Amino acid sequence: MKRDFGEIAEFCKTHWPKESQTVLHFADAVCENRFLFDRPLDLERTREEVAFPGEIDWYYKLNGDREFLFQLNRHYFLISLGQAHYLTGDPKYLHHFVRLITDWIRRVPVDDPGGDNPWRSLEVGLRGEYWTRAMEYLDGTPFDTLELREKYRASLAEHADILRRTHGARYKMSNWGVIQDSGLFAISVALGYESDMQLAIERLTEQSELQLMADGVHWEQSATYHAEVFSCFLNVARIAGEHGITLPEKLLRNINRMADVNQMWVKPNHRQPLFGDSDDNDIRDLLSRAALVLGRPELKCSAYPVLDFESAWLFSAQERERYEKMEAVPPAYTDVMLADSGTYILRSGWAEDDDYLCMHNGYTGGGHAHADKLHFDLMLGGRDVLVDSGRYTYVPGKIRSAIKGARGHNTTLVGGREFMKIHGWGYLTHAPAIQYPVFQGGDCTLIGGAHLGYFKTFGTVFAERRILRIQTGLYLIFDTFRSRIRHRYEQYFHFSPDGRVALSGNTATYTDGAVTAKAHFFARGLTARKIPSEYSPCYNSKVPNDAVQTRFWGLGNTHAVTAIYGGQTDRFREFSVCPVKAVDADSGRSIHHAQGIVIQTPECEYTVCTAYEERTRPYVCNGITATGTVTVFRDGERIFTKW
Repeated sequence: MKRDFGEIAEFCKTHWPKESQTVLHFADAVCENRFLFDRPLDLERTREEVAFPGEIDWYYKLNGDREFLFQLNRHYFLISLGQAHYLTGDPKYLHHFVRLITDWIRRVPVDDPGGDNPWRSLEVGLRGEYWTRAMEYLDGTPFDTLELREKYRASLAEHADILRRTHGARYKMSNWGVIQDSGLFAISVALGYESDMQLAIERLTEQSELQLMADGVHWEQSATYHAEVFSCFLNVARIAGEHGITLPEKLLRNINRMADVNQMWVKPNHRQPLFGDSDDNDIRDLLSRAALVLGRPELKCSAYPVLDFESAWLFSAQERERYEKMEAVPPAYTDVMLADSGTYILRSGWAEDDDYLCMHNGYTGGGHAHADKLHFDLMLGGRDVLVDSGRYTYVPGKIRSAIKGARGHNTTLVGGREFMKIHGWGYLTHAPAIQYPVFQGGDCTLIGGAHLGYFKTFGTVFAERRILRIQTGLYLIFDTFRSRIRHRYEQYFHFSPDGRVALSGNTATYTDGAVTAKAHFFARGLTARKIPSEYSPCYNSKVPNDAVQTRFWGLGNTHAVTAIYGGQTDRFREFSVCPVKAVDADSGRSIHHAQGIVIQTPECEYTVCTAYEERTRPYVCNGITATGTVTVFRDGERIFTKW
């Protein structure tokens, strides 16, 4: 269906005035050879503008980071120049569009697709998609000359040749393969290369089978790269729909599975979780596009009411109208266990002020994965409280290792040693994960897992974490370390940079003005201290934030309990949280492998009893007889038991 770019520009100026101005500001800079890649659509963002006073150095690395070279040579700025032309009617933007693409074709000869150069195969794939989209803005204008079209088609043919040849096991299992072959598909449709189109479809179908886990999560265990791979697949589905090309049912099914994951794990603030090499990106644009391309109105609940700025340029007015008529109905589910990837999501609902917890403990994945076994994020009242540290940079060094390692996550360490040894883009050692099933009952939900990162490498320690949610706003984290010798244990809790932490003894109070949360840390001999940390919302950006580190020693099997509660500040109420001893129900003697936590709220009293070893006899906490490994009582009445 033909798109009217003038009409789309008017839609964007009406519905997305801020985004329209951002594109104009960016396009004006590009016309002057100034480049700052700081928008969410830029995979590796920069914070420093680079200006070329004369010719553009297409091989330039900013501060030694090759990611700037790659970003510069992806050429999404051509799309922005086309959009700027229709937003203003000013022909200067198309003039510089032609100048830049002509200069690049003339001065950047074909090079090694595996090297650090503009012809790296990943950039070739992205450029294939972006060029074919961007050239549509020249249609019917004086700048669309036969000479330019001949140069463009000849260069696109070189792109296709590289993408055709750059394939193999490495690419089949990587986001690179999908990015490359989605670019090959776009090029083949633009040039009418039937054989390349079929080749791209075959490869993409195979990769969708190889790269997705059983739960639909991309195996590289990075929310950002899951989104990028999904975006590529979705673009292929969009182009295929426009041109009447039939895609295999297997591929379409897998694209839909990836869409489901994006909705399942989207946070109340519409952003993706930050695990792995990820940025704090709003993913409503992806879900909006998916709802329309895949014909899935249920996805609109987590998307925009009207198409976002970038998506609007991809569809006609009739298609936008079809999207706007879709009814946004919240999913019937709230809590989700993505078992194969080891991702658990607990949410109180689908509103922007709901609570949300995401625990991650799965297969390590590729080089974009982090040492985040047993890590969890927490939002209360729709605001971040506990966060992942992000990714910040791909430049090897201390910062990369620190933010990728276990200390950059809300997890546990033994003896101060990392449970996975980082080596370049990968790991020398791994920590096989064990997922526990979800148990629910009586307004309680229990999730958990363990890993074997310390099982053979450091005195044989089995590290386990279980998280108990009681209704919403109250969470207990049980950390258990099973060993035969004495170790020092550490826990890390990274708080959102939006607020600050006050630590008094073993109690931390976090507030950002909008929400307030309290965390109580319990373990024999435990000490807590506030430490400085850094949070990276996106590539090349980091800000200071507060973290709490706890330490305690344990001989043999050792355990710790953390109780966290809170919500919106104007409704925040203090709870009394106290540990109590567990005693044998018959002898009355203290037992060290079980304990209780008593939580007094304004409405009721909870007694949570937990045993860290299997027992054949009942035990007593707070005067209440308990069985199983976790038992919850409300005002003395049993509401939940997990044996």
